[in-house]
Amino acid sequence: MSVKWEKTGKTTGELTFDISQDEIKLGLDQAFRRVKKNLRVPGFRKGHVSRVIFDQYYGEEALYEDALNIVLPNAYSAAVKEAGIAAVGQPQITPVSMDKGKDWTMKATVTVEPEVKLGDYKGIEVPKQNTRIYQKDVDAELDKRREQNAELVLKKGKSEKGDTVTIDYKGTIDGKEFEGGSAENYSLELGSGAFIPGFEDQLIGHEAGDDVDVVVTFPKDYGAKDLAGKEAHFATKIHEVKSKQLPKLDDEFAKDVDDSVDTLDELKDKIKKDLKAQKEEAAKDAIQEAAIEGAVKNATVDEIPDAMIQEDVESTKNSVYFKHDSSINGFEIVFHPHTIKAYNDYAFVTDDVNEFVAIVTPTKIHVHRYEDIVSMSYEENGTDIYNKSLGGAVVGGLLFGGVGAIVGSNTAKTQQKKEVRKMSIKILLKS
Repeated sequence: MSVKWEKTGKTTGELTFDISQDEIKLGLDQAFRRVKKNLRVPGFRKGHVSRVIFDQYYGEEALYEDALNIVLPNAYSAAVKEAGIAAVGQPQITPVSMDKGKDWTMKATVTVEPEVKLGDYKGIEVPKQNTRIYQKDVDAELDKRREQNAELVLKKGKSEKGDTVTIDYKGTIDGKEFEGGSAENYSLELGSGAFIPGFEDQLIGHEAGDDVDVVVTFPKDYGAKDLAGKEAHFATKIHEVKSKQLPKLDDEFAKDVDDSVDTLDELKDKIKKDLKAQKEEAAKDAIQEAAIEGAVKNATVDEIPDAMIQEDVESTKNSVYFKHDSSINGFEIVFHPHTIKAYNDYAFVTDDVNEFVAIVTPTKIHVHRYEDIVSMSYEENGTDIYNKSLGGAVVGGLLFGGVGAIVGSNTAKTQQKKEVRKMSIKILLKS
């Protein structure tokens, strides 16, 4: 293969390469097999014309475009490898010549990774990491597992914070019911913050069978404009009150939560070892990150091309997880970014796994259920930033470790460039 690479800028260049006759023949044969299925030629049944007859009627050149599309990806990849360049993004490829009986020549305008010049990175001091495991760490993990395995049991008497009540409720504003304001047999943990402020508090101290008139005022910044700032009455019927019963901390509990142990002491030892391994891994990552940060400060990197930034976004957005430590009905929300819609400095992250949506603004993270937001209009600082439906959402953003960063905004591009720059230096350090 004949390959020629010429730089036209710091991160751009032109790659000229040939496609051999053998490759072209394979592409033409494959292209013909595709088109002959629907081909009609007088005197032949549909799809049964021979290649010789096809060439007589239409000419071999009629297959060139399809054949090129077939052979070009592999030919381009091979040319990039032979030229020894680190191409990023999609190239712009134009044919130079496609003469019959000769090799085809292509010219590609290519974006490449920037050059990284390392400064003094040896001997960089990094902070020492504490990997010691304390008894309180083990106890906290045991408490967490007890919470995870707790049972809800019917309770006689008055409800308390942390109890779960089963309720019917019907909401009205100025005597009129409103959309989304009613439900039956709804399970609500008191104190979870799942409902608007004040709702859950007014159910504390009541028993099963009680009718409670809950009076609350929707926050002024509530997502649904027609409800924001208005007082609402919820006629609420309490059917059941359940309390959380934690399992006893003994050998039976240990065997229930981990079938590899037989006693509580064995479970504690295993938890300690697991926490130790996690801390050591986290310490290793922290030390490496600190070292890379030091190397980044001392390194010189050419301007990061936009194509490289976008490629990094595409390769990351489906694997990144976004955790928000708020909760709905007592469960931690873990977003699997399925769809992210960018709008200036706002992002809308839909999670089809848990049926939540997060609206990420420069100052807040607002969490809603799908069912509550489908007909919602959202406004911040007087600007309508979300309207009506999630249906039109398109992938266009990325979240960095709990910080809303929207591809397209200046802030996000700056952050993304830092991440790509760090990645380039990291690769160079490892090579």
